[in-house]
Amino acid sequence: MIFNNTDFIYKRDKPLNHEYLSLLEAELINDDVKFFFREYQEINFSNGLTLFDFETAVEKQKLYEIEIYDKELFIIGFSGGGEGVFVKRESKNKEIYLLDLSTVGSDEAKSIANSFTSWVENGAVIEEEENDSDLLYDEANLYITSIPKEKNKFIITLKKKLDLNLSISDVSNNMNKLPYLIKSNFYPIKFIDDLEEINNNFGCILLKTKDGIEILPR
Repeated sequence: MIFNNTDFIYKRDKPLNHEYLSLLEAELINDDVKFFFREYQEINFSNGLTLFDFETAVEKQKLYEIEIYDKELFIIGFSGGGEGVFVKRESKNKEIYLLDLSTVGSDEAKSIANSFTSWVENGAVIEEEENDSDLLYDEANLYITSIPKEKNKFIITLKKKLDLNLSISDVSNNMNKLPYLIKSNFYPIKFIDDLEEINNNFGCILLKTKDGIEILPR
């Protein structure tokens, strides 16, 4: 393994003792992770992520009672942001998972990498999901996707809230062919509160960025 973006790399001074070697074989199927635990103590990456040595991983597994809450997961590190880094104990897949330590057993772990080795060799990067609030500053398009029961009330609300220069009859006629693009190339941050209210009351709009990322409905 060639490790990038590491602050400290510790190879083991001595091999795992017989007790831990037996435990390693019993706990994990993933050969890449087992190799790491046999060869290395601990790695700290520049993004704040830490991969434990095997003894520490076993200690954290007990400390956070991982097996009690989710028997599939085995903790191998910390993200640096309050989340645990996990592998699945009895799975042959080589995926790496991330999960808030306070939600083990209640939330599903999120897959962040398909291969332990390539993930580690490339700096153990955790891709950040784009926040919905960031999307509000991107140009967007608004579509009407269905005809609500209170059609006229819906159209009047749209016209008022979104400053539309369209007649009620124009909107009504265009709604015969759905989805109907009623407002394009605008920044939703200015209208988001009104759009959320419209969506909650009528439930027949679709707001997407120009790149096709859905903002509403959530």
